[in-house]
Amino acid sequence: MWKHGNQKYDAKLEQKGEYVSQGFYPEQSHIEVTCAMHQKEYLSRELLETNGGYFCLDGIRRLKTGEIESKPVVYRNHEFINSYSEIVLKKINKKSNMGYPESTTLVVQ
Repeated sequence: MWKHGNQKYDAKLEQKGEYVSQGFYPEQSHIEVTCAMHQKEYLSRELLETNGGYFCLDGIRRLKTGEIESKPVVYRNHEFINSYSEIVLKKINKKSNMGYPESTTLVVQ
């Protein structure tokens, strides 16, 4: 059940069945949904609309003229994964200080 309002979660789940009656899962749990986005995501959307594409988020910057520049960036091995995992971990750390109800699952897009 999706909740509308100012509570500390987005959805409340009510669960039934053997796993619940045997204590493996709680009767009620909560879901919080959030997005972890690169700090230049807004520039990529603007470039998609004006130019139809861009190279990558790490290669985007706004020039003093107001134009957006997009340059290719080379990644080696797991560099891209490691850089994006930092963005996700920052979001998780920020959300972990929110004081959610017990049995809350965080879903990060």
